[in-house]
Amino acid sequence: MFKKRICLLVFLLFLSVSGITRLFRSEDIADREAYQRLMMVSTNENKKIICKAKQQRYNVTKHFLFTKGSDRLQMKLNSISSELELDQQEGKTELVEHFKDVHCIMQESFQVQPDNSLNQVIRQLDAHRATYHYKTEELFAEKAKLARFIAFGDQLDPIPKFIKPIMNGVATQVELSLTNHDMPLKAKGLQATFHDWRKE
Repeated sequence: MFKKRICLLVFLLFLSVSGITRLFRSEDIADREAYQRLMMVSTNENKKIICKAKQQRYNVTKHFLFTKGSDRLQMKLNSISSELELDQQEGKTELVEHFKDVHCIMQESFQVQPDNSLNQVIRQLDAHRATYHYKTEELFAEKAKLARFIAFGDQLDPIPKFIKPIMNGVATQVELSLTNHDMPLKAKGLQATFHDWRKE
Protein backbone atom coordinates (compact mmCIF):
# COMPACT_ATOMS: atom_id res chain seq x y z
CA MET A 1 0.00 0.00 0.00
CA PHE A 2 2.85 2.35 0.86
CA LYS A 3 4.56 1.65 -2.46
CA LYS A 4 1.33 2.31 -4.34
CA ARG A 5 0.99 5.69 -2.62
CA ILE A 6 4.59 6.59 -3.42
CA CYS A 7 4.06 5.52 -7.01
CA LEU A 8 0.94 7.67 -7.26
CA LEU A 9 2.72 10.69 -5.78
CA VAL A 10 5.62 10.27 -8.19
CA PHE A 11 3.24 10.01 -11.14
CA LEU A 12 1.34 13.14 -10.06
CA LEU A 13 4.66 14.95 -9.72
CA PHE A 14 5.60 14.07 -13.26
CA LEU A 15 2.17 14.99 -14.58
CA SER A 16 2.55 18.46 -13.07
CA VAL A 17 6.07 18.80 -14.48
CA SER A 18 5.04 17.66 -17.96
CA GLY A 19 1.75 19.57 -17.95
CA ILE A 20 3.07 22.87 -16.66
CA THR A 21 6.83 23.10 -17.12
CA ARG A 22 6.88 21.25 -20.45
CA LEU A 23 3.62 22.59 -21.85
CA PHE A 24 5.16 26.03 -22.17
CA ARG A 25 8.83 25.19 -22.41
CA SER A 26 11.63 27.73 -22.57
CA GLU A 27 15.38 27.73 -22.20
CA ASP A 28 15.17 29.72 -18.97
CA ILE A 29 18.05 28.49 -16.78
CA ALA A 30 16.08 28.71 -13.52
CA ASP A 31 13.21 26.65 -14.95
CA ARG A 32 15.59 24.02 -16.29
CA GLU A 33 17.44 23.74 -12.95
CA ALA A 34 14.14 23.44 -11.07
CA TYR A 35 13.02 20.64 -13.39
CA GLN A 36 16.32 18.81 -12.95
CA ARG A 37 16.08 19.12 -9.14
CA LEU A 38 12.61 17.57 -9.22
CA MET A 39 13.93 14.71 -11.35
CA MET A 40 16.87 14.19 -8.99
CA VAL A 41 14.77 14.23 -5.82
CA SER A 42 12.28 11.81 -7.31
CA THR A 43 15.05 9.48 -8.46
CA ASN A 44 17.09 9.56 -5.24
CA GLU A 45 14.14 8.99 -2.92
CA ASN A 46 12.69 6.13 -4.89
CA LYS A 47 15.66 4.10 -6.15
CA LYS A 48 14.27 0.84 -4.80
CA ILE A 49 10.69 1.46 -5.88
CA ILE A 50 9.47 0.07 -9.18
CA CYS A 51 6.72 2.31 -10.44
CA LYS A 52 4.74 2.06 -13.66
CA ALA A 53 1.68 4.12 -14.46
CA LYS A 54 -0.33 5.10 -17.53
CA GLN A 55 -2.87 7.79 -18.30
CA GLN A 56 -5.11 7.99 -21.36
CA ARG A 57 -5.80 11.42 -22.90
CA TYR A 58 -8.10 12.59 -25.69
CA ASN A 59 -8.07 15.59 -28.06
CA VAL A 60 -4.53 16.44 -27.00
CA THR A 61 -3.00 19.84 -27.77
CA LYS A 62 0.55 20.78 -26.81
CA HIS A 63 2.41 24.05 -27.27
CA PHE A 64 6.19 24.09 -26.86
CA LEU A 65 8.46 27.14 -26.71
CA PHE A 66 12.18 26.82 -27.42
CA THR A 67 15.08 28.98 -28.55
CA LYS A 68 17.46 28.80 -31.50
CA GLY A 69 20.17 31.43 -31.34
CA SER A 70 18.40 34.70 -30.59
CA ASP A 71 15.05 33.47 -31.95
CA ARG A 72 12.23 32.27 -29.72
CA LEU A 73 10.40 29.58 -31.66
CA GLN A 74 7.25 27.49 -31.21
CA MET A 75 5.98 24.02 -31.91
CA LYS A 76 2.32 22.99 -31.77
CA LEU A 77 1.10 19.40 -31.71
CA ASN A 78 -2.43 18.04 -31.98
CA SER A 79 -3.50 14.43 -31.54
CA ILE A 80 -6.85 12.68 -31.27
CA SER A 81 -5.57 10.66 -28.30
CA SER A 82 -2.42 9.82 -26.37
CA GLU A 83 -1.14 7.55 -23.63
CA LEU A 84 1.20 9.08 -21.05
CA GLU A 85 3.47 6.43 -19.57
CA LEU A 86 5.69 6.69 -16.49
CA ASP A 87 8.30 3.99 -15.91
CA GLN A 88 10.55 4.25 -12.85
CA GLN A 89 12.91 1.50 -11.73
CA GLU A 90 16.48 1.13 -10.48
CA GLY A 91 16.81 4.87 -10.04
CA LYS A 92 15.93 5.60 -13.68
CA THR A 93 12.81 7.47 -14.69
CA GLU A 94 11.23 7.66 -18.13
CA LEU A 95 8.23 9.78 -19.05
CA VAL A 96 6.96 9.07 -22.55
CA GLU A 97 3.79 10.04 -24.40
CA HIS A 98 2.46 7.96 -27.29
CA PHE A 99 0.28 9.91 -29.74
CA LYS A 100 -2.27 8.71 -32.28
CA ASP A 101 -3.06 10.63 -35.50
CA VAL A 102 -0.59 13.47 -35.01
CA HIS A 103 -0.48 16.86 -36.73
CA CYS A 104 2.54 18.96 -35.79
CA ILE A 105 3.81 22.34 -37.00
CA MET A 106 7.15 23.78 -35.93
CA GLN A 107 8.89 27.08 -36.62
CA GLU A 108 12.31 26.48 -38.16
CA SER A 109 13.57 30.06 -38.55
CA PHE A 110 12.64 33.67 -39.28
CA GLN A 111 13.62 35.62 -42.40
CA VAL A 112 13.79 39.42 -42.51
CA GLN A 113 12.63 40.76 -45.88
CA PRO A 114 14.00 43.86 -47.71
CA ASP A 115 11.00 45.88 -46.50
CA ASN A 116 11.79 44.76 -42.89
CA SER A 117 8.73 42.50 -42.77
CA LEU A 118 9.16 39.05 -41.26
CA ASN A 119 8.64 35.64 -42.82
CA GLN A 120 8.84 32.29 -41.04
CA VAL A 121 9.90 28.87 -42.25
CA ILE A 122 7.55 26.19 -40.91
CA ARG A 123 7.93 22.42 -40.84
CA GLN A 124 4.79 20.27 -40.85
CA LEU A 125 4.56 16.63 -39.80
CA ASP A 126 1.60 14.27 -40.04
CA ALA A 127 1.71 10.67 -38.82
CA HIS A 128 -0.62 7.98 -37.56
CA ARG A 129 1.61 7.39 -34.53
CA ALA A 130 4.36 9.33 -32.78
CA THR A 131 6.20 9.19 -29.45
CA TYR A 132 7.53 12.11 -27.39
CA HIS A 133 10.29 11.57 -24.81
CA TYR A 134 10.12 14.27 -22.13
CA LYS A 135 13.64 13.67 -20.80
CA THR A 136 15.39 14.16 -24.16
CA GLU A 137 12.69 16.42 -25.64
CA GLU A 138 12.50 14.41 -28.85
CA LEU A 139 9.55 13.37 -31.02
CA PHE A 140 9.78 10.16 -33.05
CA ALA A 141 7.35 9.21 -35.83
CA GLU A 142 7.18 6.48 -38.46
CA LYS A 143 5.73 6.65 -41.98
CA ALA A 144 5.35 10.40 -41.65
CA LYS A 145 4.27 12.99 -44.18
CA LEU A 146 6.51 16.06 -44.17
CA ALA A 147 6.12 19.53 -45.64
CA ARG A 148 7.91 22.86 -45.45
CA PHE A 149 6.28 26.27 -45.88
CA ILE A 150 7.18 29.94 -45.89
CA ALA A 151 4.50 32.05 -44.20
CA PHE A 152 4.12 35.68 -43.18
CA GLY A 153 4.76 37.04 -39.69
CA ASP A 154 6.04 35.37 -36.53
CA GLN A 155 2.83 33.83 -35.13
CA LEU A 156 2.52 30.07 -35.50
CA ASP A 157 -1.04 29.70 -36.78
CA PRO A 158 -2.63 26.92 -38.86
CA ILE A 159 -1.22 27.13 -42.37
CA PRO A 160 -3.76 28.62 -44.81
CA LYS A 161 -4.68 26.43 -47.77
CA PHE A 162 -3.54 29.07 -50.27
CA ILE A 163 0.08 28.79 -49.06
CA LYS A 164 1.81 26.10 -51.11
CA PRO A 165 4.65 24.00 -49.67
CA ILE A 166 8.21 24.55 -50.87
CA MET A 167 8.83 20.88 -50.03
CA ASN A 168 6.66 17.88 -49.39
CA GLY A 169 7.37 14.19 -49.07
CA VAL A 170 7.23 11.05 -46.95
CA ALA A 171 9.79 9.44 -44.64
CA THR A 172 9.97 5.99 -43.09
CA GLN A 173 11.22 7.44 -39.79
CA VAL A 174 11.44 11.00 -38.43
CA GLU A 175 13.25 12.33 -35.37
CA LEU A 176 12.41 15.88 -34.29
CA SER A 177 14.46 17.52 -31.52
CA LEU A 178 13.82 20.70 -29.54
CA THR A 179 17.40 20.81 -28.24
CA ASN A 180 19.58 19.79 -31.21
CA HIS A 181 19.70 23.16 -32.98
CA ASP A 182 22.26 22.00 -35.56
CA MET A 183 19.98 19.25 -36.82
CA PRO A 184 16.45 19.67 -35.38
CA LEU A 185 14.93 17.19 -37.84
CA LYS A 186 16.30 13.89 -39.13
CA ALA A 187 14.34 11.97 -41.76
CA LYS A 188 15.25 8.44 -42.83
CA GLY A 189 14.07 7.06 -46.14
CA LEU A 190 12.91 10.51 -47.22
CA GLN A 191 11.32 10.85 -50.65
CA ALA A 192 10.71 14.54 -51.23
CA THR A 193 9.70 16.98 -53.95
CA PHE A 194 10.91 20.57 -53.88
CA HIS A 195 8.97 23.46 -55.41
CA ASP A 196 9.92 26.96 -56.51
CA TRP A 197 6.56 28.64 -57.02
CA ARG A 198 8.24 31.87 -58.13
CA LYS A 199 9.00 30.23 -61.48
CA GLU A 200 5.39 29.29 -62.13
